[in-house]
Amino acid sequence: MKFHKIYDRLGWLDKLNTGLIEIPVVLDLGCGHHKFLPTAIGIDNIDNPQVDIVGDVFEVLSEIPNSTVDCLYSAHFLSISMMFQGFCVSVFE
Repeated sequence: MKFHKIYDRLGWLDKLNTGLIEIPVVLDLGCGHHKFLPTAIGIDNIDNPQVDIVGDVFEVLSEIPNSTVDCLYSAHFLSISMMFQGFCVSVFE
């Protein structure tokens, strides 16, 4: 099922916006059915059990404050994204 809005099943965006996370924040973009680390925050446009935040990756990233992510991982999403350059600029500001 695809979502047109952001569905944050575990409240990660609220935790990131309030600074309540005391562990390294790892995002797995386009995680699909398998996150590369069980502790990573899985982001994907298609809902499945491994996805923590369902929505368009760019929309989700726009909700995350600067300087809150320690590591960014993607197995396939970045290789197929036509907006890679703009994406990198927004993530690493």
